[in-house]
Amino acid sequence: MNALTLIAVLLQHGDSKAAQQKPICRPQDYVPNEELCRLPYMYIYDLGKTFGSGGLKVHPLNFERWKHQSVFTDPATCIGNLRQNAGKGRDGLTFPEISEQGRLSQRLS
Repeated sequence: MNALTLIAVLLQHGDSKAAQQKPICRPQDYVPNEELCRLPYMYIYDLGKTFGSGGLKVHPLNFERWKHQSVFTDPATCIGNLRQNAGKGRDGLTFPEISEQGRLSQRLS
């Protein structure tokens, strides 16, 4: 889950409520008689107009603003620099905490 959260922060996916994320299972990974997915994936279903939204409102692909956005509010705290867009609900990511493992993977790339 840290990976999807970190990607959402990186992309500034301000409309990150649960309805925008979907689990999927490829047919070859599904075991029908057990109703089991051996290798599920989670993905952002509706990225919409993101990249630089800043959480206050949706800006259509503001690359100039996005390229200057930091990933963390403070790298020492591992708090992602992302707010749920105003008016898009309250169940999305607002300054999500990224685990140390997630933070280190971002730092190495």
